Amino acid sequence: HGAARAALDLLRARLLLVRDPASHDALGVLVEVVQDAAAEPAERCDALALALEVKVAARRIDAAARLAEESYDRIVSEPLCAPGRPAAAAAALAFARGGVAVELSGRVPASRRFYEAALERDPRCLTSLNNLAEQLARDPRTAGRAVELATQAVSVAPDVPEYRDSLGNALLASGRAEDAVAAYEAAIRLYERRGGGAGDTLTGLPDTENVLVSRRSLARAATARDN
Repeated sequence: HGAARAALDLLRARLLLVRDPASHDALGVLVEVVQDAAAEPAERCDALALALEVKVAARRIDAAARLAEESYDRIVSEPLCAPGRPAAAAAALAFARGGVAVELSGRVPASRRFYEAALERDPRCLTSLNNLAEQLARDPRTAGRAVELATQAVSVAPDVPEYRDSLGNALLASGRAEDAVAAYEAAIRLYERRGGGAGDTLTGLPDTENVLVSRRSLARAATARDN
């Protein structure tokens, strides 16, 4: 029980240190070994989440998406992974990672069930709050809920610029241009303060590019506000 969790923590730490795809593939093999040895549902979900993260880091997006789809029903059917049960938080992380993989594979609508399942189990799951908000903001009919999700993400992690960007997109889509201007301005300040970090997983853009995107969004919001 404890050995599997300790091994996963070690592999997760190692993932932060490596950059080349060959190293990611090697880590993926080790994660699969730990996943096979995991006895508890929470450990299995932790291992699945890390396996998905490793595959996405290695840009093996289709393989990650297949793994997510294959695992969805198994997690849903596990009683200990249900909302409010002991493994719910671990299941939420696995669903969130699965949603990212499926979304990156180009199947955006299919990714929504993963994010929704994650939020059922952990309403503060930041990846799911942000990514689902981004999707819903693209349709004025669902922009209201996008604002709710993005606002919650910002309240949990106010210093993450991506969440401020998503809030701006949701506010602009819902017709709240002045509030969107403030959100984009905050995002730009946070990107510049972060100073060229790794950037966003879904867009693959470095922070220097994210600032340019935010400035264009800010210009659109300012135009909408002034008209």
